[in-house]
Amino acid sequence: AGAPGEIWVIRCRGLAAERRAAALFGSLPHDGGGPGRGALELGAGSTVYLDDADCLPPEVQTRLQDALESGWFLRLGTLARARRFLWRP
Repeated sequence: AGAPGEIWVIRCRGLAAERRAAALFGSLPHDGGGPGRGALELGAGSTVYLDDADCLPPEVQTRLQDALESGWFLRLGTLARARRFLWRP
């Protein structure tokens, strides 16, 4: 997790289109590795800045809005183990 005062900058425009949602929310483990944690999970306790968030596809923007409103999100490809995060506007 991020340290207090640390800033994570996610350059949404620079991410490959198919990686944008996983970069934010994480994904299931691949090839026997550990869970693919996303920025919302990795940056817990710090600041996550989304540069060019308008470049995110509409469905990812909607998912991000839902996460910000509820404080919960799911990694891609799973319906279990919702992750909780706290944020300040």
